Amino acid sequence: MDVLLVESDPGVGAATSAALVAAGHVVRRCHPDGGSFPCVGLTGHTCPLVEGTDVAVVARAACAAAPTGSEDGVACALRAGLPVVQVGRSMEEPYQSWLAGRADVEDIAEAVERAQQRAAGELVLAIRGRIDLLLVRAGIDPAGVVCTASRVGHSLRIRVTGDPGLSAIREAVGVRAYDAVRAFGKAFDEIHIDVG
Repeated sequence: MDVLLVESDPGVGAATSAALVAAGHVVRRCHPDGGSFPCVGLTGHTCPLVEGTDVAVVARAACAAAPTGSEDGVACALRAGLPVVQVGRSMEEPYQSWLAGRADVEDIAEAVERAQQRAAGELVLAIRGRIDLLLVRAGIDPAGVVCTASRVGHSLRIRVTGDPGLSAIREAVGVRAYDAVRAFGKAFDEIHIDVG
């Protein structure tokens, strides 16, 4: 999984980065040199959010109060619809209302996996909210239809399966699923929707 690591202060996320890498995750940063400006997107490199990040992690120093300039990636991640997990606690908690989770360094790998799975589940619920009435109108029991969402690189794959009657409304289901993904607020390079 690709994880955007944001730090309140240079180096405060070193142990978090090591734990994520040890668990097999790819760690990306907004400010690889430890500064606060400019971000990588302004220096001829690709923004980690454009590259296809799955979850953002913010590591804050215990004495951190208001967000620092190095933490600007948190706002970008939230706008992109990414779940944000915070490591530890700080003097002030500016992100509390938006956090998808909180963990200690030892548990961060599991926390980002749970946050990503929860986000995928929320996307599936959004899709179901758009397609279930269509299924009922077509005489298909929604309980017999399975919808999954999974990330493949920088792409999203949606699968809606389970009832032979889906083939008759394939296009309508696909359009509604696509609409739900676009409304969800996260960008993907490609969206593949398989119905049937």
